[in-house]
Amino acid sequence: MTADPATLRNYGYPPRPRDPAALGRWRELLARPLRSIRTTITKRTHRDRRVRFTEGTETGPNWSCAVVFSNGSDTLFMVSGQWRIPDFKAFTVGGERDASVWIGLDGDGTDDVFQAGIHAVMNPGDNEPNLYAWFEWFPDAENAIDLPVGEGDTMTCVITADDDCLPIPAVQIGAWETIKDDHQLIVMHDGKVLDWEPGNGKWRLWRYDSTSKDVLPSLVSSGQWQTVRDGHSLIPMHDGKVLD
Repeated sequence: MTADPATLRNYGYPPRPRDPAALGRWRELLARPLRSIRTTITKRTHRDRRVRFTEGTETGPNWSCAVVFSNGSDTLFMVSGQWRIPDFKAFTVGGERDASVWIGLDGDGTDDVFQAGIHAVMNPGDNEPNLYAWFEWFPDAENAIDLPVGEGDTMTCVITADDDCLPIPAVQIGAWETIKDDHQLIVMHDGKVLDWEPGNGKWRLWRYDSTSKDVLPSLVSSGQWQTVRDGHSLIPMHDGKVLD
């Protein structure tokens, strides 16, 4: 309850809200002593849970939910939920069935969504489902968390996002004529920007200037690598070298 912001971040806890109502909810969620468990994360087959509905209670062909929007220009940075994991009945006809209960931030009308919850999978003849906790940061696949999960358990989930590190308005906005979808831009140790095409090995080194109308205003040098191609990643190191 008294930890400083850096300690909360280091241990994965949501930041302490300033709004009185949000602070009350934060204390309600975190007041009990919590035991930290080291878990294993396993990537699973992608299941698309993006939604595109208006605010309120909504239903669809395979799910139902409540959608809440922020007021005005405010941004939501935390969502929490608590539910009892339901009991699942055995069945004998049909194929695999699955059910999920989850909460998420964003995703309503956009492709960016961070979400987490529980997933149950049953096959005909199973007496009980395969149950597991999961999280997903779209477009990444679902990631299973090896926490013990069972029917009747009470699940509490909290999802948080840091403050926006790229607040509007942008410093500069423009469109390049020659830097396209198949190019990669890499910031170098001396502040210049390396622009290269993995498909053919061509590269250009640009001077960077944030005050210029074009932030890459002038070409320093260019060439074509013989051995650096698709499948390679170039990572600038702190001493000025580049790891290929």
